Amino acid sequence: MAVTVKNYCMNYTIPGAYKFHPTDEELVLFYLRDKNRGGPVPSDTVKECDLYGSKEPWEIWEMFDGGRDNVEDHELYFFTKIKYKKNSSIRIERRVGSGSWKSERAADEVHKRGTKICIGYKKRFHYFNENNPEQNGGWIMHEYRINQEDESHGTGTSTSSRIPQIRGIVEEEGQEGGRESMNKENIGGGSDLKVQSNEYVLCRIIKNGPERKKNFQRYADEIVDDANAIVDNADEIVDDANAIVDNADEIVDDADAIVDNTDEIVDDTDIVKH
Repeated sequence: MAVTVKNYCMNYTIPGAYKFHPTDEELVLFYLRDKNRGGPVPSDTVKECDLYGSKEPWEIWEMFDGGRDNVEDHELYFFTKIKYKKNSSIRIERRVGSGSWKSERAADEVHKRGTKICIGYKKRFHYFNENNPEQNGGWIMHEYRINQEDESHGTGTSTSSRIPQIRGIVEEEGQEGGRESMNKENIGGGSDLKVQSNEYVLCRIIKNGPERKKNFQRYADEIVDDANAIVDNADEIVDDANAIVDNADEIVDDADAIVDNTDEIVDDTDIVKH
């Protein structure tokens, strides 16, 4: 079944067999920025949901029909608002359900295509819950936020100037955490990085289940096999190079023998002359 997406200037129909697969830049420029500006967004694929509330990730997943098909890399996209710890303007509340979203590393900058302009930040989290081993680590979240400095300078591009890409990847249907300071080190660089309390961030939720882990293992095994093949090929190249060196040594020995023979001929010629 095709899905109709209302856009600023036209109705854009996404064929049912296509997958919504925007780039980081498109998510920041054409979805998150326009959402925070109060304008319409290109597609209702990005839902609004409290990802820092009482519901568990799997409950949110089922609420929005995340398990409706068997697409292994299926993802859900949400607009949500950052929450701060009580009596704090910098400590972010990362609790979700009975667990929390635990940061894995500092945020990466999202750049405007073809430039070094930082338009936002992308940070990766995983679900942390020691009391629920089955779900612990079973959910991945990528959180996108606007670079406030870039926004204040007005260097972004309005959605009205371009229709965002909805990529046609044809497929079959079918903590301890909770404490995080919004400083330069853990947000990924830049200044004026504090998120306003009423500002949206955009999150991508990925189910990190057994099938996905199995696929990653398969890909890892393939990479190892390829690396081993490269090593074997390198060994063959080294053997060939050693053979060339040995052959070169033989050539040098033959050349030395020719030189010695030539010297003897010259000596014999001198004797004949005398």
